[in-house]
Amino acid sequence: MKKVAIIGGGKVGKTLGRLLRKAGYKILGVVNRSIESAKKAVTFIGDGKPFRQNKIAVGDADIVLLTTPDDVIKKTCDGISKGKGFRRGAIVLHCCGSTSSYELLESARKSGAYIASLHPLRSFADPSTAIKNFKGTFCVYEGDKKATPIVKKIIRDIGGVSLQSKADRKALYHSGAVFGSNYVVALFHIGVSLFEATGISHKDATASLLYLLEGTIGNIKKVGVTKALTGPIERGDISNIERHLETLDIHNSQLAKIYSLLGSIAVDIAIKKGSITNRKGVKLKKLLKKFAK
Repeated sequence: MKKVAIIGGGKVGKTLGRLLRKAGYKILGVVNRSIESAKKAVTFIGDGKPFRQNKIAVGDADIVLLTTPDDVIKKTCDGISKGKGFRRGAIVLHCCGSTSSYELLESARKSGAYIASLHPLRSFADPSTAIKNFKGTFCVYEGDKKATPIVKKIIRDIGGVSLQSKADRKALYHSGAVFGSNYVVALFHIGVSLFEATGISHKDATASLLYLLEGTIGNIKKVGVTKALTGPIERGDISNIERHLETLDIHNSQLAKIYSLLGSIAVDIAIKKGSITNRKGVKLKKLLKKFAK
């Protein structure tokens, strides 16, 4: 039975801790900012002891999860390493999506541990919900050759699907996740606000655009990203696009700029799809560029 220590008993730490416990791993200890919050994390996980000191919690752990806020991972790791807290041959993991294990956990590796990172592509707003829906979650990992087979097994054991990322490209991967999730929310917010500007209620704007978005996601699943593109750019409807840009520029010039920048990408997709010619694409990009500044 693999023994695990969790440094950082917040939403991610609690979720992974409970998933690991259910998968048969032994949770040795959980560290949090206060002993009270550590106790709550232990209660949620269903195993382990609460601690305030990292070195004591790490103890004889085979696997150490650093699930602290991203900006203190390196400092936390360096502190444990300085106190000779990591067992030689232990696996030390962090869960930051944008930074590699080599950038944040180098001190652990110098202490004789093997390092890696594991980033689940899932929201952890509510740990109970995250646990319930975790099966099938894609988990991106990278790290030492001796660490990655164990990380892949951890991912499999907790019900995830493993994806390996190049260590020096993690920021690109994480940026892609932001575009594919967080910025979808931002764009949806823009769509709702524009509907509201025409007199449509927030409730109706949300419901109608959600219906449209669900259809788009369904199309992506069915035919892929390129073939799923529809709308005025996909049709090469220059007059409609020009009207959109002029109206948005009056309403909110920032939105005209966003429309232009995303529109240029949509033009490339439309050309790839074959719905517009290269010549029409050049005309569209020329129009879009006028409003992109």
